Amino acid sequence: VVVSGSAISPNPSNPSSVLVSYGGSIHVVFSVSVAGGAAGPSGPSGPSGPSAGGLDIDIGITAGGGGSPYGPSGPAGPAGPAGPSGGFVFNGIMIAPSGSY
Repeated sequence: VVVSGSAISPNPSNPSSVLVSYGGSIHVVFSVSVAGGAAGPSGPSGPSGPSAGGLDIDIGITAGGGGSPYGPSGPAGPAGPAGPSGGFVFNGIMIAPSGSY
């Protein structure tokens, strides 16, 4: 049977099994595998900074006018952290509410 990760919860009375809710009842399950979906999606990567190689142009058109320099662009932003899965680990498998098992 394939169920959503949100239907799976840890079994407090037996850590070597999990409780799976389907078909209107609770089932004790000792083996869980991922059904074609990865555990918890990773979060979006952080925004990258402005492109490198910024323009540095001084323009002085009016007599005695000051230039208007363009500063260098900033570095690229770091990648964002992986999104929280909100699930738990059972037998080395991450059970995420959004997954299918």
